[in-house]
Amino acid sequence: MQDKQNLTYKQQYEQAQAECAMQLAVVQPWLKQFTEEYNKNHPRATMGTCMYDNGKEDQVRIITSPFGDFYWHTEAGKTLMERQKTGEIGLYYVYGAGSSFIIEYSPAQQAVFAYEGQLYQGVHREPVNAYFLYTEPYINAAGSVEEAALAAKNATKRAEVPMEVALAAQKLNSAQNYLGAVYGCMLEEERRGW
Repeated sequence: MQDKQNLTYKQQYEQAQAECAMQLAVVQPWLKQFTEEYNKNHPRATMGTCMYDNGKEDQVRIITSPFGDFYWHTEAGKTLMERQKTGEIGLYYVYGAGSSFIIEYSPAQQAVFAYEGQLYQGVHREPVNAYFLYTEPYINAAGSVEEAALAAKNATKRAEVPMEVALAAQKLNSAQNYLGAVYGCMLEEERRGW
């Protein structure tokens, strides 16, 4: 693989696309299987395809800032957000699906890293546990407002996820962020006629 500094933006974009495809090949099948299993066990409250394709057959977007979901305004959600800020967990939100991959890390250990021939001191955390938070679909039944509020309160559930899938979601997030940055550079290059 060539050094990124010697690649054109188009070549970097193609490499980032390949990285996204590689991580997507791990994350998307797990999400699809999870959704199918859930739908089989909950025929009145099926999950839509946004869980695994976000409206496009080959696309799952992973972001690090959940929004628009009731859960993140609860005490449990706020606690997770605080833990993310301290580095205790990694939170990788499936855009548009009301679900997140959570990776819990070991306490920080002092470590020495080598980068481009230089040694740097920092902290290292090992991933020790992973799980998946998901939102129960809302059932628009002839129930009361109190029932709807109770359903919303209990809507977020926790499921086990293999560590390799959660780590692939983390890598997919990084690759998608890089892909977006390189795409922006390509557009700027085109705009300036370079």
